[in-house]
Amino acid sequence: VSDGTLRDMYRNRAYWAAAFGTHAVAVDAGCSGVTVTLQVSEGAQYAWDPAQWSGNTAMAPGDLDALLGLKPGQKAEQSRIADGQRAVHRAYARQGYIGQSSACVPRLDDSTQTAVFECRVVEGPQFRFGALEFAGFAEGSIVELRKHWRLQPGDVYDDSYPQTFMDQEVRPRLQRAGIPADRVNLQTAVDAEKKLVSVKLVAR
Repeated sequence: VSDGTLRDMYRNRAYWAAAFGTHAVAVDAGCSGVTVTLQVSEGAQYAWDPAQWSGNTAMAPGDLDALLGLKPGQKAEQSRIADGQRAVHRAYARQGYIGQSSACVPRLDDSTQTAVFECRVVEGPQFRFGALEFAGFAEGSIVELRKHWRLQPGDVYDDSYPQTFMDQEVRPRLQRAGIPADRVNLQTAVDAEKKLVSVKLVAR
């Protein structure tokens, strides 16, 4: 537990050097239970220093810094860094890099109590849009919806667009027709070999 949950709790408060020693267990005479004593060395609370990026070719380091969202001098909180990594992934996915991942490892400077994070990006292949399919829709609705769909076969796949299309085009039509929004499901199919993503809208 100390190497998992407690360590994360400290890192979420920017105590990246927090260490945990041995624990002692004693029967508590005052109640039917035990008392556990855990040795903790909190260490320093570290401030963020600019990240050092590697492996990125599709996005510039400055753009990645902006997406990560931390500025020099702010607390290097693990939860905020994780939020920033998710923002980086969403930005990559909008450019077709749906399998992008990143790992950020801190390099701690005790003399300044700052942390430089070395962030290694694995972009993966860039995917393109394959095809748009419909199931359970009236033919007239399919024709109308296709007019508003902007991704063409071969375009760089924008992972955020299908949900945007659902929110801006499909759901308003359902609402006007008095049809519950959950009657339509959004499905995606990834062809890893051809590097294509196809989208299917299914009405129930």
